[in-house]
Amino acid sequence: MVREMPGAVFVNGIGSPRSYRDKRDLIGRLGLDLERFTTVIHPSAVVSPSATVGQGTVVLANCTICADVRIGNQVMILPNCVLGHDTSVGDYSILAAGVAVSGSVTIGRSCYLGAGASVRDGVSLGDETLLGMGAVLVGDASTGSVMAGNPARPRRRQGGQ
Repeated sequence: MVREMPGAVFVNGIGSPRSYRDKRDLIGRLGLDLERFTTVIHPSAVVSPSATVGQGTVVLANCTICADVRIGNQVMILPNCVLGHDTSVGDYSILAAGVAVSGSVTIGRSCYLGAGASVRDGVSLGDETLLGMGAVLVGDASTGSVMAGNPARPRRRQGGQ
């Protein structure tokens, strides 16, 4: 169906704690080139001129993206998020409302950061990490981790392990 609309551009709205690991495959099933997805930045968002925002990424109202932040493709950043300087966000990741990320943080591909979560400066989140609502991450999170609490601790790994 979407291939029958050659002049149309698309916005990706996929993102929940249930689907964050599948986002890449769900988008891929559409069979569309990355260029067919538009990047949307709400007019009330503040994005540093030195920041880069990838193709198909959505940045909603009242977000602040500081100097030298690098945001990948198909990322969803919900309202009131703050991304500190020199942070990178991997493709297909989702930041729920009110996430606060300090400087020099690395967020891997296909991660989900729950509403109101906070991440300390210099911390890394491996690919497919879920950080729970309101969690405070003060140390690195390994690939596939599910982290929750204050301070955030591993709850289980993806697949229930």
